Order: sequence, then C-alpha cells, then structure tokens
Amino acid sequence: MLDKVKSKLGYLSWDSVLIYIIVFILVLYLGYIIGRFQLISSDAFFVLIGTLIGALISAGVQWLSSTYSWRNQFKMAALEKRLAAHQEAYALWKDLVVCGIHLQDLNRLPEIISKCQEW
Repeated sequence: MLDKVKSKLGYLSWDSVLIYIIVFILVLYLGYIIGRFQLISSDAFFVLIGTLIGALISAGVQWLSSTYSWRNQFKMAALEKRLAAHQEAYALWKDLVVCGIHLQDLNRLPEIISKCQEW
C-alpha cells in the first residue's frame, strides 16, 4: 500500500506533502477567522486565497523542474565521461590494429602496449 502511495507521489516527499496540508489547513482557518469577524470582504478574501494557492503551486512546480534539471545535468555529465572513455579506448584499439596490420610499425608496439596498460 505504501509503495503505491510513493509511486503516485513521484518526486514529492512526505515532508513537502505535509507542508502543503498544513498550509491548506491554515488557509481554511484564516478564512474562518476572516469570515467570522468580517475583517475583509469575501471578494478580497478569495483574491487572497487565490494568490496564496497560486504561489504554492508555482513554488512546487519550480522545485520539481529544478529537481529534474539537476538530475538531467548529472546524467549528461556521466554520459560525456563514458563517451570520452570509449573514445580513448577506441583510439588505443585502433593503434593496436594498425600496428598489427602494418608490419613496419612493429617498433611502436611496446609503446602502444604500455599506453594501453597505463589506461
């Protein structure tokens, strides 16, 4: 059951969901206080609530988009490092093959082997 809830929440953690619930309860309580004592008109109250909810939604979306952005940047950095390693390995392999095909380059073979062992 808990795994299903976690999969539905996605990247939202329990603490952020709890914060949203607390803010929602505070907004409801604020609405009760304002309505009970007629502090401001109902139109102004709805404008205030709409602004608060809009700010919460935009903050949540901004947090999610930054999380996705950082995750993608880390993936791209790892991909670039793997690509560089593969290119270095391919260059060394190509040197070994060329040295094996051209028999006049056999004197370079120990140098290429030492490069491969260092890598």
